[in-house]
Amino acid sequence: MEWRADLIRQNFMPQDVEAILSIPHSANGARDRLIWARTKNGKFSMRSAYKMAQEGMWGKRGAEPSNPTILRVIWRHIWEMNIPNKLKHFAWKACKNILATKENLKRRNITNDSVCEACEKHSKSICHIFRFCDKAKEV
Repeated sequence: MEWRADLIRQNFMPQDVEAILSIPHSANGARDRLIWARTKNGKFSMRSAYKMAQEGMWGKRGAEPSNPTILRVIWRHIWEMNIPNKLKHFAWKACKNILATKENLKRRNITNDSVCEACEKHSKSICHIFRFCDKAKEV
């Protein structure tokens, strides 16, 4: 397997072409594959996407909803992911806190109970479901 130098020259700046062409191919001939760097097994998960959004992607600081630059970057990454659209919408709804969690249903006076039925300890919020619920972590 070799680089298709003609395509690389058509699509990249001259200084980048040489850098790309100098990258060696796999010694064992393995084909490239998509890897999600945020999980140990390399597979995408909603939990890892939510955690990435909460951490602001590059640091342990939380994503601040009042900061439009951070949000723009998060949304762009979500919409550019190579995952089904229904997962993109789910991630978007999770980040906007508009999923029908028990906490959100209670806030809208649809139910009186917001306690997580899995762990029976805390209010069933987006953060609780994806980061803190011990029972959800088992799944």
